[in-house]
Amino acid sequence: MLSNQDLRKMFNELDKITGQNTKSIPVSFNARLKTSLGRYICFKVSFTPYSFEFSSILKHMSYDEVKQIVIHEYAHYLRNSVYTKGQFYHDKEFKRIVRSLGGSETEPTVSSEFMSSVK
Repeated sequence: MLSNQDLRKMFNELDKITGQNTKSIPVSFNARLKTSLGRYICFKVSFTPYSFEFSSILKHMSYDEVKQIVIHEYAHYLRNSVYTKGQFYHDKEFKRIVRSLGGSETEPTVSSEFMSSVK
C-alpha cells in the first residue's frame, strides 16, 4: 500500500527533472476525494502553491498508475504557478509539460469497478 512518503518520493523525482523544489508544499492523501483522483491547490490571487492532495483510492493502485496521476498534478503546478500564472486548462502547453515529465497526454482515470471494489 502506498504512503505519503511514496508520494513525496515521486515529487522528489520530478523535482530532479525540472529543477523545482516542492519540498515545502504538503503532499497527502485525502479520503474525502471521491470524484477526483488528485488536485493541486494554490492561492488564487498569487498562485502560490498550497498543497497536493490525492484520493485515498490511490493507495490501492500500482506505483506506476499513481505516478501518472502525480505527473498530471505536478504539471498543473508547473503550468499554473511556475510558467504561466493562472492557466488552469489542459491545453497544448499543459500536455507538452506532461509529456516532458514522462506522463500520458490522456487524463488519468480509474474504472468504476475498481472504485467499487476499494470502497
